[in-house]
Amino acid sequence: MKILVPLDGSDNSMRSIDFLANTFKEKLAELEITLIYVVMYELYVMSSPEIIERVGKQRADETMTAAEAAFKRYNPNVNITRSVECGSSAADIIVAVAEQGNFDMIVMGSTGISNLKRFILGSTSTRVSQYAPCTVILVR
Repeated sequence: MKILVPLDGSDNSMRSIDFLANTFKEKLAELEITLIYVVMYELYVMSSPEIIERVGKQRADETMTAAEAAFKRYNPNVNITRSVECGSSAADIIVAVAEQGNFDMIVMGSTGISNLKRFILGSTSTRVSQYAPCTVILVR
């Protein structure tokens, strides 16, 4: 089973790891897990996207390293792939990756790190759950 796990470093996104590991305890090593981190291009830094991309990719690496370590504590043989994408809509990118990769499931936090952005643009998890081509589990 192919599972996509979007991460943003928030507690909720990291809880998706615990949920997934506990739900698939016996079969965790059989899953194909892809961690995805979307580096968001913010409107106020568009004058220098290379800076946000560099800083964002560093945060992505730190977040995914922590997520991988969390998975390995549950099962050292877990199969994990990393993906870092850049863009202005995390939801659209997550849905596109899920479609292109033929994922069976997306497991993600129900809320992320940006309350202001959610107020303006809508919740990433809501958009993913509406448009994803596969089952979406939102973890609180």
